[in-house]
Amino acid sequence: MIAAKRIARFLPPPSCTLVFLLSLIGYLVAAKPVFYNPDTPWHVAAGDFIRAHGIPASDPWSYTAGNHTWYELSWLWDVVISWITQHGGMYGLYFFTAVTGAIVMATLAYTIKARGVVSELYIGLTLLAVWYVLLYTVSPQPWMATLFFTI
Repeated sequence: MIAAKRIARFLPPPSCTLVFLLSLIGYLVAAKPVFYNPDTPWHVAAGDFIRAHGIPASDPWSYTAGNHTWYELSWLWDVVISWITQHGGMYGLYFFTAVTGAIVMATLAYTIKARGVVSELYIGLTLLAVWYVLLYTVSPQPWMATLFFTI
């Protein structure tokens, strides 16, 4: 019994698990295709390049920038989605994106519920509004990782 209580401390509340599953299903069914955002292929290609050659000092694709310093701020994200695309293809990247969006929703549900002063109706309406907004913006872009820090 004591071991079960210790394990239960690390498990999310059932409501957060439900939010995760509903969000995941919703994103898998209704979200835009992975390449809806035209930056996605660029991030995958940048990740491929970084994995093959390391982080470049200048932009390898620009013929006008010359040897000016290139600041690739999202290099780690690009490497991650490049690896996912190599091993799982576009469907793997799409699934990763849907899971990332669902984790963001579950984390938001958990943080709102942890405040303890709001009603279930407020939590539900907030999550529904956020899910709807993210539905059209969920794509494998670096700012998806920023949502975790925002929440």
